[in-house]
Amino acid sequence: MITAQLLLWLFPTYHALLIGSCLAGAALGFALPTAAGLIAAGFGAESFGAAMGWTYALILAFAILASRFIGSVFDMTHSYIPAFVTFLVLTACVFVVMLLFSPQDNRRTA
Repeated sequence: MITAQLLLWLFPTYHALLIGSCLAGAALGFALPTAAGLIAAGFGAESFGAAMGWTYALILAFAILASRFIGSVFDMTHSYIPAFVTFLVLTACVFVVMLLFSPQDNRRTA
């Protein structure tokens, strides 16, 4: 996903948009089943449905807000680059937070 965002930021052309969209689609295609597996492992079978429902409701809300944000940025600047830079910075911040809070092994050793 970072590669797709970098591509959109560095090369604001139609071809870059096409390739970046394909890369983003592939990244989401890999991420969605992985997220379902992580949710199942973290919340268990009894809470899986509720956890998945809330997860994708939040994803939908953020997607709507992101679309509104991108439109507002384009209206103010007549360019998508500031919006792409914003999302690139947010992605990098999430990556750093993810590295800082690595999962802990809850298995007990004898």
